[in-house]
Amino acid sequence: AIALAIKNNRELKIKQLETGIAYRQIDKVEFEMLPALAANAGYSGSERYSASASATVPNTDLAGSIGEGPKGDICDIDRDYYAYPPDCKNPHRCTWASCGDDIGFIEKVIDHHKNIYDIRSVIVVGMSNGGMIAQAIGCNLPDKVDAVINIAGMQHLGMSCIPEKPVSMVIYGAKNDTIVPPEDILAADGYFYEPMKNTVHDWKSKLNCKKSSKSEISDPAEITIEHFYDCIDDKTVTSILDHNNDHDWPKPYKWGINLLFDPLLN
Repeated sequence: AIALAIKNNRELKIKQLETGIAYRQIDKVEFEMLPALAANAGYSGSERYSASASATVPNTDLAGSIGEGPKGDICDIDRDYYAYPPDCKNPHRCTWASCGDDIGFIEKVIDHHKNIYDIRSVIVVGMSNGGMIAQAIGCNLPDKVDAVINIAGMQHLGMSCIPEKPVSMVIYGAKNDTIVPPEDILAADGYFYEPMKNTVHDWKSKLNCKKSSKSEISDPAEITIEHFYDCIDDKTVTSILDHNNDHDWPKPYKWGINLLFDPLLN
């Protein structure tokens, strides 16, 4: 069992190295040589709404559903197999997510509660697949949400959307994440993801953020925070990189909740 694990790990590492070279992540190749392993989760659109990034994404796009984006297939040839969701017709070989209109559903939830309650602001929070949906909601419903918090939800390569109208964002990733990688492109199950730094760069550029700050936390967790402010409509963009956590909320959990919400509330 140990020999098999070493063999499989070696093959995955070599494939990640090859992918890093192919996508010109030379810094990863030179300084890490064999990037850390990571795995799967992803979603970045809706059948009703478009998402914008470096390339125009069609309205019909659901990255985890159609299986491809502006940069090609969202998974490698040697990827893990997932059961095709029954609501997807003619699934692509990389298909793994539902084809249901999740963003349209969330829009109805927001409208319903705004009609009942006096709501001053709407913040959408999600983790993993939910984090990708949260980001997609910020891109597609900027008139109905004030901010999004994306926890460990890097979107598929070439599919990381940015909003056409100002929406604040907090995005969190962990270096030891073995489900959705915040830094490496290739995940352990053979799916491709957009590095977190690219999403942060595009989001802050779109919001025309003029100022930034960087801070380091060592206790109770080793965290690097980059905060971009003085943006359009006083919105902000915050990147939180956890140096020790895996695919989870920042820990300890109560402290982690404050870590995620503080950039938006204070």
